[in-house]
Amino acid sequence: MANVEQTKQEILVTIHGSKSAVEHERLVPANVFKAKFSSLLSALVEADKAVNHKTAHEFVVSHLKIGSAEFGLSERPRPNLGFDPASSAKALYACADAIYRSNFDEASKYGGVAEKLGAVVKGVEKKFEYIEISTSQRTTLALDAVFGKQIDRFLTERSDGRLPPRYFRGQASDAFDCLFMELDYRGHMPRGILVITGTKIEVPCVFKSEISEEQIKSLLKQRIWAFGDAIYDGEGQLPVRVEVASMKSINQTGTPSKWEGAMMPFEPSDWGAENGTIPKQ
Repeated sequence: MANVEQTKQEILVTIHGSKSAVEHERLVPANVFKAKFSSLLSALVEADKAVNHKTAHEFVVSHLKIGSAEFGLSERPRPNLGFDPASSAKALYACADAIYRSNFDEASKYGGVAEKLGAVVKGVEKKFEYIEISTSQRTTLALDAVFGKQIDRFLTERSDGRLPPRYFRGQASDAFDCLFMELDYRGHMPRGILVITGTKIEVPCVFKSEISEEQIKSLLKQRIWAFGDAIYDGEGQLPVRVEVASMKSINQTGTPSKWEGAMMPFEPSDWGAENGTIPKQ
């Protein structure tokens, strides 16, 4: 059984519609809300079975936010179980987080939860932009197009047999010389786009709570060092997402010609700094 702390839990969910500049076009269609609510509930039931070997909980709507596609689902142990069940909400989040961070061995412990999560993100960037989930103990996790590709990789490997990834796969602390080109403040966690300096490669990012809104906005459209946790999928040398914990403006001197080809992780350098060393955070 997966190692899930035995506490009762609520999972909060927000569905984000189109990122259109027109407000009414950003609203989530009712049929999409219905489908995603149903798929999230199905994923919770599957997570319950994975960690308790049976359906040990009943689920109730514990939160609905007026004017938003935001809701909460809370678990209640069924009567006369005879044991204290593990939290299905925490199991669902743990499985999603493991897939998100390319920790496929951990994700495989949760049985059929991954397939249910695949249904949750079906239609992403077509019928809706992304979904956020969170529990009281964990930060917000974005189930978006990047997450959808991770789900596909995990399910393909599980059905076809595992092949060694060509490049590093997993999570690593890293630093990137990049242009901070786009910022989206919708949702519970700011999101953005980083373009690796000297290339046209766009890497999605999220900003951790340690960075103030003022600092994030002040560095938009600038060349920066982005420090944080990078998620690698094993299919390329660049991360599929960076969780930015801190950022620093870069001196705009030097020519980043060495990045005109592919970039190897863990070897960033500042061509505007002495000796090409990474500045201290």
